[in-house]
Amino acid sequence: MDKTKNPTKQSSEDSPQKNPPGEIIEDAVIVGCIEPFPEIDDVIPEPTHNGRVQFRVTGDVQGALRKLYQNHPVGSLDVLKAVKSARQAIFSLKGQGYVRNGHSFK
Repeated sequence: MDKTKNPTKQSSEDSPQKNPPGEIIEDAVIVGCIEPFPEIDDVIPEPTHNGRVQFRVTGDVQGALRKLYQNHPVGSLDVLKAVKSARQAIFSLKGQGYVRNGHSFK
């Protein structure tokens, strides 16, 4: 099941402020698995209107997903840290706020 959304379409879940280009991924595990690949530039957690958290991923997301599904080697510790960080972003955004990669969210 593809958890990405087309970045060119505006959805009701996009925040009203100007968002950087990228693809929206709703699954924290997929985000954590592709974040260590060099094709990914940045991962920005964003709250949605219904209280959930989505991730805006910039870079060659399709290339990173292709590598993931083709079982390219990636460090397991890197994936573990990235998944843990993505899950932490979910809990932090639902609570007080969160700072990740220089982006502050409340």
